[in-house]
Amino acid sequence: MSAVPQPQVSKERKDFYARIDTGHVAPLWEVLHELVTPKPKTPCVPVVWKWDTVLPWIMESGKLITAQEAERRVLVLENPGLRGQSRATHSLYAGLQLVLPGEIARAHRHSQSALRFIMSGDGAYTAVDGERVTMHVGDFIITPSWSWHDHGNPSKEPIIWMDVLDMPIVELLDAQFMEKFPQQSQMTTHTEGASFARYGNTMMPLNYRPRSHTSPLFWYPYERSREALATLARSLTGTLSLEEVLDRVVRHAVTLFDSGVASNASSSPLRERFKLEAAPWAMCRCTWNRSSKGSSNSSAQAMNPLSASMSVSLVRIRSPES
Repeated sequence: MSAVPQPQVSKERKDFYARIDTGHVAPLWEVLHELVTPKPKTPCVPVVWKWDTVLPWIMESGKLITAQEAERRVLVLENPGLRGQSRATHSLYAGLQLVLPGEIARAHRHSQSALRFIMSGDGAYTAVDGERVTMHVGDFIITPSWSWHDHGNPSKEPIIWMDVLDMPIVELLDAQFMEKFPQQSQMTTHTEGASFARYGNTMMPLNYRPRSHTSPLFWYPYERSREALATLARSLTGTLSLEEVLDRVVRHAVTLFDSGVASNASSSPLRERFKLEAAPWAMCRCTWNRSSKGSSNSSAQAMNPLSASMSVSLVRIRSPES
């Protein structure tokens, strides 16, 4: 193997390679064409994890191991090209976590940053650096690096969320480490929604001094996000009714997770949460056709570039049957 692949290597070279190998040295020219490639090269392959397939396995895991024993009861979503490495891609870890009624996933912190998207269940909580919030389907939560966090479920139904962490990147830098909290749960020092009240209303508190480089907001409740997306969509299109805007935004939000871990089945908890009245799809379809098929539909052409680009970004994660 060389900068230019050669069918044979001379005996002199082989002897030379054997001698330098004893000193943990190797010739670059034998591997250069594999290290520096003309095009990106990855073992990662496209993959879809279906909710209907994975959900029974998640629930079965709840019968086999407790949250206390597992520390985190998670089924890892492994890319078929990276099996055994706990990776969805070269740079991201992803998994589905289950916390049953009455359970607590004990407090700890780690150098990896995490995000969580709530897939199923309502009424469980997560606590990040002293603030506890109640989680609902569709909520988005981040856990910055080295932040104490724990989860508990005082509700009567299981809760499942998707975890995504930058584990492979942190591992690449040899910076992976964690610490367990002395108690099972951390002490709550802030009322629920305190971070939103202080930092989520476009006004900065007087004499505010950031404690870290991460966002002081860690909880993005679905209800607030949906309202913001709907308002943004209306401001960009100007031609859609509120019902049409909500229909577009929510259907696409649901389908985003259909493409990863949820299916199009009516049993999906995301779809149950985001039930909507029927609404026209003409504007959305026209925008999709315009971007990918060169449609000259007049209603699509009437949209300004900003609204068209936003619609395209939403439609790209539209489910095939919608």
